[in-house]
Amino acid sequence: MSEQQLPTRPLVPLRGQARATSVLVALSALAGVAVTVADWHTSSVADDYIADIAGLTMADLRDAEGLSRVLAVTHVVVTLVAGGLFLLWSWRARLNAEALSPARHHRARGWVIGGWLCPLVNFWFPAQVLSDIEKASRAEARTETDLTHLRGDPLIGRWWAVLVVSVLLDQYVTQIVLRTVSAETLREAAVLTTAATALQAIAAGMVIVLVHRVTAAQAA
Repeated sequence: MSEQQLPTRPLVPLRGQARATSVLVALSALAGVAVTVADWHTSSVADDYIADIAGLTMADLRDAEGLSRVLAVTHVVVTLVAGGLFLLWSWRARLNAEALSPARHHRARGWVIGGWLCPLVNFWFPAQVLSDIEKASRAEARTETDLTHLRGDPLIGRWWAVLVVSVLLDQYVTQIVLRTVSAETLREAAVLTTAATALQAIAAGMVIVLVHRVTAAQAA
């Protein structure tokens, strides 16, 4: 790095934060898989109970539903922790990006967190914020004043599209499909949850790659 490319202030170390974020994101994806397996188990038990399979009782069905609820809560907790770590990593990465490049970002720093929380804008602000961080972290951005001159990492768009679809699927299952609980709705929920879980696992892998890609670029 030449003298003209030196950061304007000391960079915040990110490697430890990146590793912790990656581990929790991976655990969140695994917890999602566990929820999906439990949903299929509950659907199977419900089918067998309705078919009057010998030995199955209402208590068995309630146990299966209880396991699904416990795993679902666990998934939510792990996902919230993973999300918190990702936001902390994003905030620190944004600080570093501002120190590395004088280029102006599309959104003020507060949108690193606010973009996820505010309705409507949370459909595109988080991806836009991460894209600007990624651009400003590159070596060629060290003397750049306009990030629009740089092509964004296509992986960010793919990650965001997959994540949004998976979240919408989850919401559909929770708000629409499971509004009435029956063997049919449990089966439909299991199918849709499987699709959402697969998408979430893909999104998890993508964001882990992005976290380490930006972290490495800022350390270069």
